[in-house]
Amino acid sequence: MKRLVLIFIWFIGITIVIKLVLHNQPLGYFWLVVIGLSVFFGFYGGQEKKIPEDFNHQLRLWLDKYRDYPYYHRQQFLSDVVKRALKIGQVNHVEKFLNYIVETEPDNETAQSLLIALWGTEVINNKSA
Repeated sequence: MKRLVLIFIWFIGITIVIKLVLHNQPLGYFWLVVIGLSVFFGFYGGQEKKIPEDFNHQLRLWLDKYRDYPYYHRQQFLSDVVKRALKIGQVNHVEKFLNYIVETEPDNETAQSLLIALWGTEVINNKSA
């Protein structure tokens, strides 16, 4: 249902913008542009990277929760996952999860910072051991 509402909002928004830009053109051009832009952005916006086969149940749960959150809650979720993983020793799982997030969202600085902090923690723990 949420997806239908978002598609409807997208369509109304693009319709208003294009009608304002192409107000002197015949209605046929207007609908061609609306359909073309909807198909173009729908095709490129709908492509998500596939979940790797080696992801276990825990990693899939983290990924599902991560995708359900809005942007700011996603950043908090990432830091909470790393904190919990360090406490219980699931460093390999969280490292794989963060690598996937960095691959799919290269501009996610929180995931990059947490991954670097995780590697730093591993180096410190290996030196002290």
